[in-house]
Amino acid sequence: MARKPTMNGAQVWARVVILVAGLIGVVYTMKGIRQNSAMDSFFTPNSTDVKIKSGRLNLCPTRVGRIEITDHRTNKKLRYHQSKAQWIVEGSQSFELEPLFIEKWLGEFCEVKIDKFLTESDSQGVDQDILFVYIDGSSKQIRVHKQSFTTEYGLIESEELARAMTRLNP
Repeated sequence: MARKPTMNGAQVWARVVILVAGLIGVVYTMKGIRQNSAMDSFFTPNSTDVKIKSGRLNLCPTRVGRIEITDHRTNKKLRYHQSKAQWIVEGSQSFELEPLFIEKWLGEFCEVKIDKFLTESDSQGVDQDILFVYIDGSSKQIRVHKQSFTTEYGLIESEELARAMTRLNP
């Protein structure tokens, strides 16, 4: 009759430690995937930054508090901000927007498709700077060129982002 191999106490504890470490790793990964933080940290230097993944650019990692547009061609500035439940545009004139205009804009364009990543040699002069300021105090800037956009992750081409910027400029 063959004798069953036995494990000593150290081998049992080693297996328990390996199993517990594996379980902790699985729980951490599942939590990170659900919050888009653990996996994003592999692809972006800082998980609160504008995220580029799968050919999409997320302009709203958290709620937008205001949007500032500086037009270098005309030297005009626009500032969209929320006052109570109303979005207001301040520039050469101040006026209230249609109640849901910015909310609809954010719903449609918060995440836009990146059509192509370009090289810096493809860039042209800067037409506009768009600054997104979030309610947590962080901010992100997009530089608008004639046919492209510069994010802190490089130069991109995006028809959706171009359409979004056209709708945002009154």
